[in-house]
Amino acid sequence: MIQVESVKSDARHLETMVTIIAKQDETHMGINETLEAMDANSKAEHEATRRELEQMKRAMAQIEQDMIKRDAELKDLLTKLRGVHNEKERKTLQEKSNAVTVALFALVIVYQSLQVRTYQSNILKRKVY
Repeated sequence: MIQVESVKSDARHLETMVTIIAKQDETHMGINETLEAMDANSKAEHEATRRELEQMKRAMAQIEQDMIKRDAELKDLLTKLRGVHNEKERKTLQEKSNAVTVALFALVIVYQSLQVRTYQSNILKRKVY
């Protein structure tokens, strides 16, 4: 009788151990899958941030070129304005120079905005990665 109970107890113990080991394996696989998903998400976020920074850098380079052109255009208009004595022509050149000045300031504002976004993205990138 004691031997029968001992065998039954050993069998229950074995079943319990098998169940525990199966649960541990299942949990281990779940943790690995979660870690792999987190790693994939992190890599995807990193790539998205890198692409966004590259786009901002290209936009900033284009804006720099546009600012250089507008600056040269404004200098040219102001030089012409100094030599004009005709009031109608003077007014036309002043209007053009005002328009170029507004465009130049708009470019400067957009450029500075992109600089801030780039700076913020770089800071976030350093904190995350």
